[in-house]
Amino acid sequence: MFTEHRDTLVYLHNQFVAMGYTDRVAVIHGGMDAAERERQRAFFMPIDLRSQLMRPEDLARLNPPSNSASLLVATDAAGRYQPSVCLDHG
Repeated sequence: MFTEHRDTLVYLHNQFVAMGYTDRVAVIHGGMDAAERERQRAFFMPIDLRSQLMRPEDLARLNPPSNSASLLVATDAAGRYQPSVCLDHG
C-alpha cells in the first residue's frame, strides 16, 4: 500500500496494529536509512524466497524478522527507489 505522506503512513500502520497485525506490517519511508529499508523489504518477502533473492551475507547483515510481513505500507517517494519484487501473499 502506498501513500503520499508519512503521517498517513503512520496512521495506517497504527490502524493495522490495532487490528492485530502487530508483527505483520513492513513499513518503508524516505526517512529511513538504506539498511533499514532493505531490512523491511526482506521482511515483506516470503521466507522461502529470501534465500533465493538475497545473498546469505546480506540476510545475515540485515537480520530480518523470522516471520514474513503480510502488509507493506510505504510512502510513494520511498517506493520509487525500491527494487521491484512481485510477491503473491495469497
